[in-house]
Amino acid sequence: MGCLKLPYETEAQGIKNHAFLAGEILGNFCVEPKKCARDYEYRIADHLGNTRVMFTTKPKTHVFTVNYEGLGNDDQALFEDVTTISNDIFDHTDAAGTTYTHAQMLNGTEGSKVGSVIAIPVGMGDTLNAKVYAKYVEVTSNPTNAANTLASALIGAFTGGTGMTNELGNQSINNNFGSGSLIGTTGFPVDGSAPMAFLNVMFLPEDELITLDNTSFAYDQISGTATQPIGQPKNTNYDELSVTDFIAPSQGYVLVYLSNESSTIAEVYFDDLEIEVNEHPVIQKADYYAYGMQHAGGYKRITAKENRFLYNGKELQTDLDLNHYAYGARFYDPAISRFTTLDPKAEIYNNWSSYLYAANNPIRYEDTNGEGPGDKVLGFAAALLDNATGGLTNVRSLAAEYVSSDGAADFNLGQDFGDVSSIVVGLSLIEGGTGAGTVGVVAAPETGGASLVVSAVGVAAAAEGAVLVGTGAGNFASQKGRLNANGKSASDKKLINDAKNNPSNSKVHDTNNGPSGKRKVHTVKHSSRKTAKDAARQGGKGTPVKHTKDAKGGNHYHHGSGKQGKGKGTKGYGSNAGKVSDNVHHEYPKKN
Repeated sequence: MGCLKLPYETEAQGIKNHAFLAGEILGNFCVEPKKCARDYEYRIADHLGNTRVMFTTKPKTHVFTVNYEGLGNDDQALFEDVTTISNDIFDHTDAAGTTYTHAQMLNGTEGSKVGSVIAIPVGMGDTLNAKVYAKYVEVTSNPTNAANTLASALIGAFTGGTGMTNELGNQSINNNFGSGSLIGTTGFPVDGSAPMAFLNVMFLPEDELITLDNTSFAYDQISGTATQPIGQPKNTNYDELSVTDFIAPSQGYVLVYLSNESSTIAEVYFDDLEIEVNEHPVIQKADYYAYGMQHAGGYKRITAKENRFLYNGKELQTDLDLNHYAYGARFYDPAISRFTTLDPKAEIYNNWSSYLYAANNPIRYEDTNGEGPGDKVLGFAAALLDNATGGLTNVRSLAAEYVSSDGAADFNLGQDFGDVSSIVVGLSLIEGGTGAGTVGVVAAPETGGASLVVSAVGVAAAAEGAVLVGTGAGNFASQKGRLNANGKSASDKKLINDAKNNPSNSKVHDTNNGPSGKRKVHTVKHSSRKTAKDAARQGGKGTPVKHTKDAKGGNHYHHGSGKQGKGKGTKGYGSNAGKVSDNVHHEYPKKN
């Protein structure tokens, strides 16, 4: 038996066997290391970064062919129970010539009921097409006297005669074919005027039994007209038997085989078998329990290189069968829902166990680096609420007060999701609202006031959609409310640095200049007094100076440079500083 070469890159050198069906090893499957063009694989993750689906934009197609000539130019070595006969009358490979002469003959007798068997591993959604050419001599009245059942013949060919009787795949075959042919029973019609010779395609799921139906078993019977009369010259009455668009309902493998299930001897000749497997773009699927253990039912395509970045997008460490996730600062064991070492920042979270994960709330939080919970949900909700009000609230700043420095990245990502979702929802409202408004106006002459109400509601929905789209897009572009790695306002810090390093930047300063030719006062709003004071300290010289009674009712700190001003209580950074240098008001809410 040869080796079914799967042309994918692998880290291992040489040939690697793969196990199927509860540990049974089918020796005709292996991986062939091969350098190939770079393909990109993409993942779909949930709000906690859990990898749910991996897919590719370049799904593979595998083709297996058998011409029965034994010249090594096909995949005959991959198939079980291949016997050939040399007689040009039955050869299809060069039907008009005599270069090739071989075909496979099945007559339904003992050892000649099943042939050309191959089991191909498949993933959910893979599509298979198969075809073969056949003709027969005649149907005799002589009984086949076959002692073995069709099930025995299939199991023997499928496993190479070494299969275990309690193995699930074998059990499925025996359950469906143990009492005889499935074809000819209810739901599986047969043509009684032609030999019982078929091209068969059967799906067998991984690790479970199956009762075959029209979605898991397909076949095509030879036509009664595909005859080669005895003593007559070679004709071209070949029948193309085909099964097309056979879709694998889940992960498992597809068993393709030829059969002659006639009760009386009938010589049927098969040639030029071809099988095409088109892989589905999805190459990996996983679902998780709350604390990271995977649900049964996930799968990884056997031909795909292993992806171990799964729960929270962290890498699963499988060495020594540990099955721990590497979070950066420490390792996490999903089986016990705990980290394996002390929290390096245990003093910050002194009310919690130093080993717990995500504040014991894995639906909402994740431990970004194993040092503290991040909150994407809070960022998402804050962004949605802010955008819904046209950006007129300080809800993002208020929410930021509850974010630790380790959770800043997750809080920012949640805001990204919130801004993008606002745009999507807004566009839907605009489309739906515009349609409702149009319907209302058209119907008004006939339905009166009711249609005007519909119109008003539609216009209002469209208006709210416009607010969501405009505000969401603007806040996403400006990255409003985002925090830096230390949990500070990233936008505030950028403004501070721009004020120091690029005084002419119109995005930082007002467009009007003071008498000195320098920019006038520019106000930067902060979420708290501490944030404003820290920003003033970073941006100017000396001690920040607190001012009260701003024009808008808030308080602020100054920073500036250059000639000292003379404003009351300014200590060198008074209200006149803007006339001789740059001046920034770092304003914070009055309640602080």
